[in-house]
Amino acid sequence: MAKEYVKNKVGYAIIGVVSYYGGQFLAGMLIYVLIDFFGITAIDENNKMVIGLLGLPIGILTCFIVYKMLSKRIHHEEVLTSDDVLDDTHM
Repeated sequence: MAKEYVKNKVGYAIIGVVSYYGGQFLAGMLIYVLIDFFGITAIDENNKMVIGLLGLPIGILTCFIVYKMLSKRIHHEEVLTSDDVLDDTHM
């Protein structure tokens, strides 16, 4: 997306990595809070891999949501800066 819209590639790569790990972190925190709140003992300290696997799709979903938000924002900026847009102030 950064290459297509001539934006900073490193910045967008960092945003992608941060959104993935941020989504996984928030998912892990939410899972642990729910486990503690409901007293679920099926997922305990021995099954940390299960928690990691549950966070994987949430991290990917977070990346997808951030991608769509950035894409919409960039497209909106592109439309506003287009020379074909007529202003109401010229009437």
